[in-house]
Amino acid sequence: MGGWSERFDGRGYDVYIRYQTLEGRRDKRTTVKTEAEAKRRLNKWRHEIDEGILPSVEAVTITVGDYLDVWIRTIEGTVSRGTTRGRSGCT
Repeated sequence: MGGWSERFDGRGYDVYIRYQTLEGRRDKRTTVKTEAEAKRRLNKWRHEIDEGILPSVEAVTITVGDYLDVWIRTIEGTVSRGTTRGRSGCT
């Protein structure tokens, strides 16, 4: 789900996290100066995912109908109008 590593040049730590949203996989990364800062940042991001501040599939309760509404809006413009016509209020 995430971690940190010392930079190859020794100038700080790279912090990263990967999480899943309804729109797909997301990556978040940054560089901090100390290992303690890296631990704090990673814990903060994990907390934000758990609390729903950073959206994740696990943090969101959604019905199949709601998901399909999002999906239809996502594919609009990439498929023919006939594919989305009459579905979920799309015209």
